[in-house]
Amino acid sequence: MLKESAPAGRISLLAIGGGVVLVLAAIGAYAVAAVSEDFARMLVISYGLAIALLVASVLAMRRLLPRDLRFLALAAGVPAAQVISLLMSLVAFGPDAVPQVAADLVALVIGLVWLFQRPGRAPLLFLFAYQALALALKTYILFTQDFTLSFIRGVITTILVQILALFVLYDAALKMKARAERV
Repeated sequence: MLKESAPAGRISLLAIGGGVVLVLAAIGAYAVAAVSEDFARMLVISYGLAIALLVASVLAMRRLLPRDLRFLALAAGVPAAQVISLLMSLVAFGPDAVPQVAADLVALVIGLVWLFQRPGRAPLLFLFAYQALALALKTYILFTQDFTLSFIRGVITTILVQILALFVLYDAALKMKARAERV
């Protein structure tokens, strides 16, 4: 006699998002490898720096957030890593980079300050909307503009981080909604 199989477990939204980002990262790595002679160095610089910033930011957010809001660490950590990355761009490229990063920097800082001052769904949805708009713009730019190798590497990394941000912000908004319903 056949036993009934256990009900399938629900796959976490973050697991799905992580899988999507990994697949897209592999595609991005292939694209960079196709045009790069020094693929390993490019990969470490592009993805390694992004991963290091993400990990450091998420760990910092776990320390900064109150215990009952630690589930927001990823949702705050990813935009915080983006802010750090944009500030590094300003330092590296000087005043020439200001027009390219100013709007992103302002939107991310407003969203993060709002999230810390009044944790809730509204700042999460604001950051989500920003990420969706920025992702659409970066994707459009990727497919319509002439680019250099460093440009494509930067845009692909930015797109991957924005996709990750969409997943973690949506997941946090769902958790915040469930938390509000319990209270």
